[in-house]
Amino acid sequence: MDRSEESQDPQPLLFRCSVCSELRDHLNGSTCSVCVTPILVSLWPRLIEVLEEKYGRLLDGWLEHGRFQGLHWSVSPEFTVPPEALRPFVRKVIEDAVLKGEILFDLPRSRSWVPSETEELVEDVYARCEASLRRLITRELSKAVKRAPTLLAERELIETLCGRREARPTDTLEDAIYAAVYTPANPLPHGARTLIDIRYREDRQGELELHTEFADWVIEPVWRELGDELPPDLAGLLPEEEDWM
Repeated sequence: MDRSEESQDPQPLLFRCSVCSELRDHLNGSTCSVCVTPILVSLWPRLIEVLEEKYGRLLDGWLEHGRFQGLHWSVSPEFTVPPEALRPFVRKVIEDAVLKGEILFDLPRSRSWVPSETEELVEDVYARCEASLRRLITRELSKAVKRAPTLLAERELIETLCGRREARPTDTLEDAIYAAVYTPANPLPHGARTLIDIRYREDRQGELELHTEFADWVIEPVWRELGDELPPDLAGLLPEEEDWM
C-alpha cells in the first residue's frame, strides 16, 4: 500500500437530509440545519393562530387593565438638585416671606421696614445654605421618589406598546415593546408576551426572522406552543423549560 494513502485523513461521514436531500455532516434527527428556518417559516402562520387561541383573551385583559409585578422608581447616584433649580426657589421663598412680614428688616425701637430691595439678602442666604440645602432636598426627594406609586407610568407603557397612546419623540414603539415584553416584571406567560411582539411590532419581517432563527443549536422556546404539530426533529431543538424567559 502506498504510504501517501495511509496518511490521508478519512472522509467525513455524510448524511442525507430528509427535507432538501442534500448530504450533510450533521443532522438534527433527519433534518439538516439549513432546513430548520424554512420549516419554521412555513409553520409561522399556524403558530400565530395557536397563540391567539391560547393567549388572545388573556393578553387583551392585561392590555386593558393589567400591571407589572413589583415595579418601583429608582434614583441614580448622580441625581442631585441643580443650582439653576435651587436658586429661583430660594429667591421666591425669601422675597415672599419679606413681603408677608415673615422675614423682617428689624429696626430697634421703631416700626419694621419692608424693603423692596432684597437682592443682597437673597444672594447671601443662598451662598450660606446652598450646599447643605441641595444635599437635604436631594436626599428627601430621592426617598420620596422611591416610595412613589407606579400605576400611571405602567399604564402609559402598556398603552404605548399597543398603540393606544402615541410614543414620545425620545422613545419608539419598539422601545416600548422591548421594555414591556422582556422584563421579568411582566406577569404574562411567555406565549402571551411573544404575541405582543407579533401583534404590535411594526417590523413584521424582522419579527418573523427573530422567531424563526436557528442559532446556537436551539430554536425559540415559543415553538413549544405548537405541541405535537412541531416536527420531532425541531422539537429536539427546543431549550429546556427552565431556560424560558
